Amino acid sequence: DLDAILATFTRKLGDATNHVGSVLRALEVEPTWVELDDTTFGINLVRNEMMLAGYSLTDVTAAIAKKLGIEVAILPMSNERIEHHIVIGDPTGQRAVHVLDYLANHADENPIDQVFIGLDAAVATPEAISAITAADLLIVGPSSPTLHIDPMLRLPSLYKAVHDSAAPVLGVSHK
Repeated sequence: DLDAILATFTRKLGDATNHVGSVLRALEVEPTWVELDDTTFGINLVRNEMMLAGYSLTDVTAAIAKKLGIEVAILPMSNERIEHHIVIGDPTGQRAVHVLDYLANHADENPIDQVFIGLDAAVATPEAISAITAADLLIVGPSSPTLHIDPMLRLPSLYKAVHDSAAPVLGVSHK
């Protein structure tokens, strides 16, 4: 989750605030379940603007990290847009909700399945494959195996790189 990683490295900017989210909720801007802190919101605004200008997600992430003084490489798994949805059961049957909606409003419900929009067309970035290939140790996580680690490993070229790597793989889960 690029947002979580970038936000974690930027905590030096101060305590997380949610002023933008408060204004959006007061204005009843949908989706109201989005709970981004102001740092993450700012990162999203800059990322979207740069990507609309034609930059790749890899280049945008590197530029944001550099501006924020982050000295480690943060690499997206793909430059293609991939949306993650969780299928849950409700009184009317099953429905798919965005993963952020799931985490904000439905995390107490058991996920039935996952749906990925765009994953079939996505390929791992050369930078991600190179980093995996050159690694002495692969640390996957820390995150939820179902919500974050599994989606990365569903990308065939990324899975193959991890599988073929000679480096030991350490999975870290918070659940």
